[in-house]
Order: sequence, then structure tokens, then C-alpha cells
Amino acid sequence: MSRECSPQMSRFMCIGLACSVALLLNWLVLFNVPASNPIHLLKKAPETSFCDPYKATAGYVDKDTGVFHPLSVSGVLDPNPKASQCPTAGTDNFGALAEAAKSKNVFTTLLPVHMRNKFVLLYGDSFERNMVVNLCDGFGIPSMGVNMNGSFVVNPIYGDQRICVIRSGGSFFAAISVFHYGITGFTDPLGIAEGYHWEEGYSPIESQERISWLPHFLRSVASRAFPELCTLAKEKCPDPVMRTVKLDKPNITDSTPPKLSDGPFWFPAPSLIMAQSVLWSFQRTPVADPLDHFTEWAKDFIPGVKARTFDPMYSTFQNVVKNVHLPDSSVFHRFYTRTMPFPGESSKWFKPEFSAINWVNRMIRNCLFCETDVTGVVENAWGVLDWEPLVSHTDVHAGEDATHPGKIAERAYWQLVLSRLEILHELES
Repeated sequence: MSRECSPQMSRFMCIGLACSVALLLNWLVLFNVPASNPIHLLKKAPETSFCDPYKATAGYVDKDTGVFHPLSVSGVLDPNPKASQCPTAGTDNFGALAEAAKSKNVFTTLLPVHMRNKFVLLYGDSFERNMVVNLCDGFGIPSMGVNMNGSFVVNPIYGDQRICVIRSGGSFFAAISVFHYGITGFTDPLGIAEGYHWEEGYSPIESQERISWLPHFLRSVASRAFPELCTLAKEKCPDPVMRTVKLDKPNITDSTPPKLSDGPFWFPAPSLIMAQSVLWSFQRTPVADPLDHFTEWAKDFIPGVKARTFDPMYSTFQNVVKNVHLPDSSVFHRFYTRTMPFPGESSKWFKPEFSAINWVNRMIRNCLFCETDVTGVVENAWGVLDWEPLVSHTDVHAGEDATHPGKIAERAYWQLVLSRLEILHELES
């Protein structure tokens, strides 16, 4: 195979082939300096025409609320001097959501305006599932379990989807997690029989199949989860399907749902989409020598996560979830991926001599997955939710296992996500 990239190849195809090896090794050398400063240092991003406190060069996270407080930096060249003075800086969006959720008078306590009748879609793994379940649990609200075919279940299992809906003041805010098992090494999909595909949340043909089904899924759950959106759109959403017992041996006709339509159809559109594929993609490949293993894994992961997650997600939702393009050519994103908190020492993912999680985080921060060319034109389609440094100096795993984040880490994540809705509201007002 030639080591040169053809002009006809996209940037990501090129990286996915021989070019990826040289670039990847350069990243491993250039970024092999872990941050240890207790002041949260963020990646220096150019200032944009919209004000984003999370673009501050420095700041700290409140250990009780998860609120990020940006700081101005004196004596150095600060690329984002206005970030610490943003009107949205220091807003406790999670606290406002909690107040509305716990109010005894749901008719007078209003959700913040930027959350009203909005929902966010989190496409990932147990991190996303736990964040949605714990969001409802923390407010004393039961979350909903639902199969990929849109049928609700009383006792969902780990691979099922979760929906948390918070209502107050005549409006709602919702969060949905959709589970998947990564994108590499799927020649044998965990040995799951074909008939269990929809019933238990597995996907035998990788991530892109689940993504292609999401519009059907969202319309199927709307009448129970957020019927307000059906009413506002003047649409008759399908009646909710309840299933109390899993089928022991479903066959393919029982478990695969019928399509709502073969042509275009209306479905509720999320206000923000977050998609990621890290831990299960690591787990799908045997671990040999750490550096050699990671380099080989990345050659599959880099083009694979683009082709099987980011491109299909953007292609599926780009007509209803639109990034905001600003006059200075900057983009406020509504499509995001995220970095991952570093695991605790007792986690199987903790390897101090070589952390693949650190390398993937650095690849994400450097926007390796931000661009897409699904329309034939290269677009800056994806933004980055840099979650890891927000919690790197907190007791990130307190009260949990050594891999999944604890309460404050989850709050810091929700503060980051909800701040996107706040900025979006400012831009659209």
C-alpha cells in the first residue's frame, strides 16, 4: 500500500490508512505531559463572537454544585480574556433544574427558559445511562426504561435505553441515553443471537444501525415521554407500548419493530446530541504491548468511529438539529462528543505507565473527529465537551466504582451540557 494519500481521499480516510501511524505517534510524543496543576487549565481555543465561559484559560469547579467558575489570568497572554466575564459564567443550571424538579407546586415553579420543552440525546455507554438514571433518581423521579423498538419495560436491563423527564410550570426537560457497544472488532457481536437484537438492546451490525433507527425510536416514545412535542407539531404520535416481561426466546419477527414509514416522517428533534464510543471500543480488541496495541487499535478506531458513529449521526439529524453558523465563521455546535474522566487506580482501565484514555482524550481535544464530509463538503460539524479536566482534581469516583463517575463529576457534566442550552438560547433570542 502506498504511504501517500490520494487527493480523492478525505482527511479521515487518509488518517485511517498509512498516514494515521505517523500522526498518531507524533501525538503520543507531543502530548505526553499530564496536567497536574490544581487550577483547571482548558485547551486554548480562539475567541468567538459568542461568549462561552468554558473557553476560559483557567478556572475551578465548585465541589458541591459542579459549577465551573472561569478565572481571568493576569500576567500572561490570555486568548479568551472575556470568557470569565460571560453573562452565563457561574450559572447553576443544575441547581435551577433541581429546584423545578423538587418543587411541590409544579404549576408555579418554572424551568429555566432555555430548558423548556427541550431534550438532549446522549449516545454512548454506561456513563450516559448512569447519568440519565441518576439525574431522575437524584430528584426522586422514576426514569423510564425502553427497548430500541420503542416499547417501555418495567425492569430494564443494562443495554436498554433510559429516559428522564422533569416537568414543572407546564413545560418539561428530558434526557435520553441510547446504549451501544463501541465500533471496533464486531466480527462476532458478543455472541448475541440475532433474535435478541431489539429485545435486549444489542446491535449485531454495529453502531450505525442503531443510529439509523433513532428517528423511529424518538417518535415511538414521544407520546409517553414528551407528548407536548407531538401537540406542538400537530402530529399524531404512536400510542406507547408497554412490555412487562422480556420474551425468553424472541424470533426475528417478534423482536424487530416495523418501520413507522418508508418515507420521510416527523419525529421529535433533540436540542443537543452527544455521541461517543471509547471504553467498549477498547474492550473489543485484545491488549498486547500497550503502545503497539494502541497504535494498531487507533488505525481501526479513527476512521471507524467516524464512519460508524459521527457521520451517520450527523447525516441522520443534520436537517433537524442545525449548528449555528456565526458571522465571524465560528460555529456554535449542537453536535458534540466528549472526553472521558481518568479511571481510579483499582479500575481495569487504570494503567499509569500507559493510558489509552489519555491519548483518546487528546485526539478528541485536537478535533480529530470534528469534521465531516457527509454532504460532499467538509464541515466543522462536531464540538467537544471537555469533561475530563473539569473533574480531574475532584474526588471523581466518590461513592462509585473506580471507573464510573460519582455525583459531583456527573453534576459537572450536566452543568456543561446545560450551559450549551443557555448559550443557544442567547444566540437565538
